[in-house]
Amino acid sequence: EDLVSPVDPITCQGLAGSAKFAPLKVKGPKAVKSGQKGTFRVTVRNTGTASAKKVKVTASGAGNGSASGGKIKPGASKTVTVKAKVTGKKGRKATLQFKATGGASSTGNIKVTVG
Repeated sequence: EDLVSPVDPITCQGLAGSAKFAPLKVKGPKAVKSGQKGTFRVTVRNTGTASAKKVKVTASGAGNGSASGGKIKPGASKTVTVKAKVTGKKGRKATLQFKATGGASSTGNIKVTVG
């Protein structure tokens, strides 16, 4: 007996993947003078199943600044350098919060001594 395949094509429909960020890893100077910019390296890791596009890392709290991270493929990491202006009282510890966006969202903090 002959086997006959159906003539009509069947379209497969699956769920689109999505980007997902692991908690941010932040590295930077131990001390920054108030009103000066510190250079912080923020590692963004995409643990999702789709590329994260137009990734942006923004500093807030005791720091103000942002930088673009571009595109991050699934399973990949990218270190984004953010120059953030630090504010606070001299001799005190200040916390900078960093947030990555671009199809997903994640945060990370770092403490610096204000000089």
